Amino acid sequence: MSKSVKVCLCITLVLFMIGNISNFVLLYHIIFETEQKNTQQQLLLNTEQIDDMLNSTTNLSSGSRYYFSFTDVPKCIIKDDYAILNKEQKQYIEQIFNNYFSEIWNKYGYSTDMPVVTFLIGSDMIDDNTFGMTLGNNAIILREDIFEYSEEEVENVILHELVHIAQDYYNIHCFFWLCEGMAEYITSEYSSYGYSFIPKQYIEGELYDGYEVAAGFLMWIENQKVEGTVMKLHRICQQGNMEYQTFEALTGQSLSDLWKEYSGQNLPSMEQYLLNYSNENYFRIANYYYFGYDNEVNYQKAWEYYQKATEQNDGNTADAYIMLADMAQNHIIENVEIQKIIEYYENVIDFEKKNDIITSKTSLALARLGDIYLEKEDIQAITWYEKAAEMGSVYAKSILGDIYYEGILTKKDTQKAYCYYLEVVESNIDIQEGKVYAMEAIADIFLENEDIQAIAWYEKAAPYDIYAQIKLGDIYFEGTLTKRDTQKAYSYYIDVIESGTVISENKAAYIMETIADICLENKDEQAVIWYEKAAPYDSYAQVKLGEIYYYGTFGKKDIQKARYYFTQVAENIETMQSNREYAIEMLDIID
Repeated sequence: MSKSVKVCLCITLVLFMIGNISNFVLLYHIIFETEQKNTQQQLLLNTEQIDDMLNSTTNLSSGSRYYFSFTDVPKCIIKDDYAILNKEQKQYIEQIFNNYFSEIWNKYGYSTDMPVVTFLIGSDMIDDNTFGMTLGNNAIILREDIFEYSEEEVENVILHELVHIAQDYYNIHCFFWLCEGMAEYITSEYSSYGYSFIPKQYIEGELYDGYEVAAGFLMWIENQKVEGTVMKLHRICQQGNMEYQTFEALTGQSLSDLWKEYSGQNLPSMEQYLLNYSNENYFRIANYYYFGYDNEVNYQKAWEYYQKATEQNDGNTADAYIMLADMAQNHIIENVEIQKIIEYYENVIDFEKKNDIITSKTSLALARLGDIYLEKEDIQAITWYEKAAEMGSVYAKSILGDIYYEGILTKKDTQKAYCYYLEVVESNIDIQEGKVYAMEAIADIFLENEDIQAIAWYEKAAPYDIYAQIKLGDIYFEGTLTKRDTQKAYSYYIDVIESGTVISENKAAYIMETIADICLENKDEQAVIWYEKAAPYDSYAQVKLGEIYYYGTFGKKDIQKARYYFTQVAENIETMQSNREYAIEMLDIID
């Protein structure tokens, strides 16, 4: 696999996963956290760490999440393909949205960019016990008979799902109950009916039931324990840093102790709760075993429950197929035929198409199919990537750029490569999450065609990546495409060295040697310092130091030092032959 394809594979998460309540950002855990989760759950957070997380906006910037549409003002779309709602009912939904969403988003949202919200009316994905559901791409499903319920219930369902869009929690693991409890707590803040549906004291239920039970618990913590705790918990969930120990860090009491004091009941283990009270929510049980919330992970049980979850035909079905495919593809479960993995991803696509709900899971499945066929060196990879790209998948566009630029599976076509890379650059992702790579690839194309536009593209990428800085250094040092300018070259090379970025010894030696060459050309004694830095890694620097000391370039000759450096080169049988021959020649002259 080429270097560029490998780089793009590393950015799969940022380009595809849309953090939301329905999918728990599952792929995030698969790619990055499988090996770290048990260690992370043992960490005890202190107040200073909590404050550091809350002060950080790294995970709350709009650039760190990929959505199809944003707006400066509240905007919603009602998609009622079967004409279920009448005009007044549609106006009511719009009224609730316009009255509250902007305020909810401005207080609880993760960025200043407000997403466009789509309401989908009626779906087989809604079961008899569910009024509404939030999916990826800022879509909310409302059951077709929702207006048969009371006005209070309808308003609270719409508000609850709008809150979920503002929450957009990352990495919530087993904190589904907290997510739903927080949504109810925030909903009550904006509801025309106030806090009437949240119990003022414990009545019944388990904490892990979420919703009103968890909302009442949160209200008790806010009012009776530490004011401001709820907002801190909300922000920590958005940042993906939520742990059981967070409650103790914020309140001084463990979650179990808090629940015992509030309800008088012991807090069961998550496993016990899921097995006894989950109403056969196999997906949640599978997550429990996959992530090992309280104990060791059990991938075999997770696999079995994800399989059961695919048969339930609900909002978790597509996620379950993705998890099965990913577990097999990453060899967490061994001996699964590649055709079965392909089938899982195709099931994701078919399931969402059948339910007329096309989310990021479909584009993810399409791109993953492209990955499978690319690994098999099968030209079908291009077809799957193109389908994903048509859905807006930035990852697929980047891979297609690589395919056409490098001529993988097909004839090289730099014009097509350029078009795909340009779409990545113009996409709504963070500058450092794929755009820089695309900028550099575009610059490489122009450089290959000896087009001066290469310089402008490398300059766009240079503030973010040393590859562009090195290329600019080379261009100005060698006078490629433009007038030679050793001062500019020196500046770019120095930026690379001072960036602290880990690079190979050979590349570091090359940069230091080129800096030294520039200094030597300008009769600057710093040349000696830079050659000495590079000398342990490359014979060219040793040869240059030998010459400097033999000829006395910067003052008095030093034959002993010259002999030392030439000997280093001559005795190194792995060094470049021409450098060895020259060093031996110089030693003969010296002796």
